[in-house]
Amino acid sequence: MKRNLLFLIIVTFTACKTPTERWLAGMEDFREVRSATLSLQALRMKESARDTAELNYKVRIYPSRAWLGANSRNGRAADFYYHMDSAFTVKYGNQTMQPQLVQPVANGLSTCFEYLVTIAVTPGLKMKTLSILYRDRFIDGKTYEMNLNRP
Repeated sequence: MKRNLLFLIIVTFTACKTPTERWLAGMEDFREVRSATLSLQALRMKESARDTAELNYKVRIYPSRAWLGANSRNGRAADFYYHMDSAFTVKYGNQTMQPQLVQPVANGLSTCFEYLVTIAVTPGLKMKTLSILYRDRFIDGKTYEMNLNRP
């Protein structure tokens, strides 16, 4: 009897999620893309239980050691702190939009550059595959795509 009651309570609580909460639960917690010249990581930040208006990721860019060694002395590394908001784009289906916020984070690490990327959750966004695009302008000039939906 207790087991049946416990099962009923669990089913009741799991069924109480809104469609947006279920969609947010299907987003990837960690994604990484690598090339010979850089590594790009996206780590999902935990939001409050009822915050369904935004999706937040910490994005880290790790340039290769060769690039860091050659460019840290001449000031090229400082380029990563300015005008990076246009380097990130959100792709959903065949459409794109700018993130709601791209904020550089001073993390104290000399081997990577970190950004807070905030995506506004809209009804059209929830129906399609979601990705973060990073268009590099300083290391290799390539575009990197990180799919944020769980397989």
